[in-house]
Order: sequence, then C-alpha cells, then structure tokens
Amino acid sequence: YKIFLQVSPSCWYFFHYEEDRLIFFSSNKEANDLIDKKSKATKAKIGEFVFLTGDKLEVVNFIEDYRRKYYDIDAPYYLEMATDGVSSTAPTGVDPLPPPTSPTTPEETDDDEGF
Repeated sequence: YKIFLQVSPSCWYFFHYEEDRLIFFSSNKEANDLIDKKSKATKAKIGEFVFLTGDKLEVVNFIEDYRRKYYDIDAPYYLEMATDGVSSTAPTGVDPLPPPTSPTTPEETDDDEGF
C-alpha cells in the first residue's frame, strides 16, 4: 500500500507498507532524520516489522505512475523539499494537474443547479 499526502508544494509525506516494512519519506528533513535514527531495519529478523526511510526518487516514481494511470499525464513531476521553498531551480509552467477544460456544449453550460 502506498499513500502520498501533500499539504502544499513543499510539505508532503509518503508511506509505503509492504511485507512487514513501512517505508517513510517526507519533505521534512527532521522527520526523515528521526526515522533514520530510530530504525532498526539492519538488525531486524525475517518477519519482524521494521520502518525505514525511502528516498525522493521512490516518491516521484509513485506520483508519476499514478498521474499516468489515472490522469493520462505523462510529464515529469517536480517534487519540492521543505528547504527548496520557492526555488529558482523549480521548473516554470509545470502544474500538478492540467487546467480544467471549459464546457463546450449547451448541456454542459446549464446553470439550473441540477433542477
């Protein structure tokens, strides 16, 4: 199971649970460092639950696969880290979702609020 929660462009959390492993990665460096510090993944026995940090590439791959599968968007996704803020290195003109399309038929412009 994978969950990606994004509060703002530079505040997000990713969880991936599979076979007694919980992989966590976030835009929050302190949270990632805490998981690294507390993880006992290298000492765990087979079948024991472990948690560990993932990486930015795993998160981006998940987002891009999701966008391709559910939104038919096949464009790279820029994922900010909290320290990036509004960076000059961020690509311009890259939106997470395409702009909504305008209604083109009279039925789509019906303003009767469903009645």
